[in-house]
Amino acid sequence: MPNTTDSFAVPPFADAPSVESSTHHATLRRAALHAAAIASAANAAFYLATSQFGFFPQWVLIPGANAPITLTRVIVATALCVAAAVGVYGWMRRRFRDPARTFRWTALVILLLSFTQPPLVLQDAPLRMLLALDVLHVIAAAVVLKVLRVGAGGTDVRR
Repeated sequence: MPNTTDSFAVPPFADAPSVESSTHHATLRRAALHAAAIASAANAAFYLATSQFGFFPQWVLIPGANAPITLTRVIVATALCVAAAVGVYGWMRRRFRDPARTFRWTALVILLLSFTQPPLVLQDAPLRMLLALDVLHVIAAAVVLKVLRVGAGGTDVRR
């Protein structure tokens, strides 16, 4: 039996805006802010902990920006990507019968594709840096899935 307290429950293929739709948008915005804050804080902590051991050498420059990966860049990139992911989930909620399942699969594919980005962009980066960047991606993805309650087998997911 569905739990009506789930703030992300939306009827499948909802056509007309309802009084509840503004509440759902506000709830999704709050979720986006929470996910961005949590993921940014977690990634910042990971960056600070690992940079002490040389995982993010400052001689490796981001092409185009001609600057190293810094704490500020990690926080901003995490927040922007998390906000984009929540936006995709919001779009999927309105378009798919089972948005949580669709989002989980989409998130998995994007996460796997994101593992190819660091070695392609940062060609001179040491392996430890590439792996640390991949961990940052996993942290952000895990936080988004947890905050949106769309984890595999999660009882909070509603159809």
